[in-house]
Amino acid sequence: MTMTRKNLTGRDIDAMTPAEKNALAQQYERTTPEQRRAAARLPTAAEVEAGKRLARRMPGRPRIGQGAKAVTVTVEIKLLQRADAYAKRHGIKRSEFFSQAISAALGRLG
Repeated sequence: MTMTRKNLTGRDIDAMTPAEKNALAQQYERTTPEQRRAAARLPTAAEVEAGKRLARRMPGRPRIGQGAKAVTVTVEIKLLQRADAYAKRHGIKRSEFFSQAISAALGRLG
């Protein structure tokens, strides 16, 4: 297998012998970051479109309600331990428990 090929895949590298992998690593280490940047190229229009299609297929976490926002809250350690134990006993996540507790408190407050 030649190591001058520009588009090596993971499978190509997996198929190499340890000596070939070592030679490839040494060849890479002989180049400077500037040389590697100069050899880099922008993605083609087809590659950009393929990335967009992939992003549409993998939307991330499902939205609940209007979505969610991460917040940082300081909670006393013992209280947090009790909340975690409660959530675990009821088979829910900590954030779900906090959301339920806030909703219940707001309902009582009117």
